[in-house]
Amino acid sequence: MEPSKAVKEYKEDLAQAQEENEMLTKLVGKVTIEKEWLEKKLKSLVSLDKQSILGLKLKTLSLSHQCWRGVPAFVKAHFGHPSPQRGKSLTGL
Repeated sequence: MEPSKAVKEYKEDLAQAQEENEMLTKLVGKVTIEKEWLEKKLKSLVSLDKQSILGLKLKTLSLSHQCWRGVPAFVKAHFGHPSPQRGKSLTGL
């Protein structure tokens, strides 16, 4: 084999390998972007699903029960559950 022919083949192989490397790099970048987008989409879907479940539960509860949901148990035990009469007396203050 002549040296010039071997160099020419080497350069052609190198150019082909570089083109393939660029193509694979673009493909990896595209797949990475799609993966990140899908992860964000999944988080938002899970969040929306949780919100819809909570929304359904809260719609079935009365307003006074919704207000008392986040109140600790010891406060509920001390003050009791809200009643319309207590609410009226508090507005007169």
